Amino acid sequence: MPNPLIDVASELSEEQGNANNRFSIFAGSFAAILIAICVTCPSWFRNEIDGLDQAHNVLTSVFFYDFYRDVPVSNPVDYVYDYQRQYPALGFTFWPPLFHAITGAVMHITGPEILTVRYVLAGFTVVFVLSMYWAVTRGSSWKVAICAVFLAATTPVLFQLENTNMLEVPSLAMSFLALWMYQRLIHRGTWNSTTEAILAAIACAAIVYTKQPAVFILPAIALDLIFNHRHLLKERRSWIAASLTVLFMIPLALFTLKYSQVNIAQSIGNQGNIYVEHHQVASRWSIQAWTYYPELLTQQIPILLLLFSAVGIVLLLVNSTLQKKYGVWFWAVLCWYLMFSYFDNKQVRFVAYVVPFLSIIACITWDQLGRSRRLVGVAGLLMVIAVSAQNIQGITSQPPRGYNEVAAMLKPVVDRNEKGNFACFGE
Repeated sequence: MPNPLIDVASELSEEQGNANNRFSIFAGSFAAILIAICVTCPSWFRNEIDGLDQAHNVLTSVFFYDFYRDVPVSNPVDYVYDYQRQYPALGFTFWPPLFHAITGAVMHITGPEILTVRYVLAGFTVVFVLSMYWAVTRGSSWKVAICAVFLAATTPVLFQLENTNMLEVPSLAMSFLALWMYQRLIHRGTWNSTTEAILAAIACAAIVYTKQPAVFILPAIALDLIFNHRHLLKERRSWIAASLTVLFMIPLALFTLKYSQVNIAQSIGNQGNIYVEHHQVASRWSIQAWTYYPELLTQQIPILLLLFSAVGIVLLLVNSTLQKKYGVWFWAVLCWYLMFSYFDNKQVRFVAYVVPFLSIIACITWDQLGRSRRLVGVAGLLMVIAVSAQNIQGITSQPPRGYNEVAAMLKPVVDRNEKGNFACFGE
């Protein structure tokens, strides 16, 4: 029986598009890792807490560190309640546990340090850019893929999230890991084995266990299968993967229904302002609500990138060949827009979820049109250069910042065994 874990190395050496050699893939992968290093290094030694949500994510990671150390197998539920009473900033009611569980495990090597959370975030950024690069190379050249990765990773709205302890980048990492596996599948045209289907289901479920809103990736994959790769729906392993994905997500769904009603209220419910008034920008079915993100895109993403991606979306809609090859990127953009526009809680940082897909479509458009129209190819190259320069200017003018001296204040709470609460507000 073929093993997908063994097949990965050989498949990665098959470069699509202009080059077809192992060196291109590994050189591009190395370049992607360098990009991840460059965009995350401003926070490698930054002992600041950047905000209240970030503090929740730090403390929940420390919880898992303590949980692994104490191993409360006899009364795990009581352990969580006692911990919550002592440290009210525990974030289980808001965020799923995958990132925190991994960070807590790493803390057993490094100790319960704030910097550990940053290093784990940097690791997820590496997974994100590598998975994105590998996914794009299934249908395009390594040059197109690395340009798309660079444009996405250096966009200021995504750069800020690559340098703060939030969950958008980790969930993008899991999303593109699943999309890479999906791109391998549609490029090959069939499943290798049942093991591959199980691994795909784990990757898809991991998206939701990292951050729930990233679930828009799953309907995007489903729509691409229905419209462009229906033959895969006839394979038993496709349904095994789909069924296992749902099965793996059931525990989180049950937990959310029982303990996280607030998440339901501020997303599919009508209480987007349940904690922060301005998160509910307008009533759900108003024009303002459904034009909020398109307008925000013009403020957060360079206009040239938006223009090329808009042209690319039109091409994908009218050209069935391109749609079959690249359709999943279009469906991701559409599902992002529909889901986040419907959600009652709207925030600027949610734009980060669509940035990689618009970057991919823009670079594919440059590549496809540039092959037959030299002038368009030159224009596309200028677009990449101009957007890169604009992104670099944007991220250098707004370096990451947060609240100072938190590590020193947090240390006594971590070190002592005494019961008590800890809160820090202000600059």
